[in-house]
Amino acid sequence: MKQPKPPVKRCVLCESPHNVQGNHLGGRNALAWFTMPFCERCHLLFHAMVDRAVIDLRYTDDSIERIRRALAAITVAEWMLLEKLKNTHSNQRSSNDEGNKRHDSSSTPNR
Repeated sequence: MKQPKPPVKRCVLCESPHNVQGNHLGGRNALAWFTMPFCERCHLLFHAMVDRAVIDLRYTDDSIERIRRALAAITVAEWMLLEKLKNTHSNQRSSNDEGNKRHDSSSTPNR
C-alpha cells in the first residue's frame, strides 16, 4: 500500500514552497517553541521589519522584557498576516467583480 505524500510546506505569507523554515516569531530567546513557516524571502522581510521597529530579540535576564519583546515581534508577524489576508480578499473581490460584469454583459439582450 502506498503511503500518502506528506503535504508540501509552504510559506504562510506568500505560499512559496521554496526554502521554507520555521521562523521563531518571538525570537529563539523568548519563545523558541512558537514558530511559523516562512520562506527565506519573507523571513528576511520579517526580520527587516523587526529591526526597523527597533525590537531587540537578543537574550535578556529580565523575563518580563523578554516577553514584551516577543510580543512586539509577534505583532509584526500579525500585521504581515493581516496584510496578506487583505490582499487575498481584495484580489478575490476583484475577480468576482470581473466575473459578475462578464456575466451581466453576456445576459443583457441586444437592442
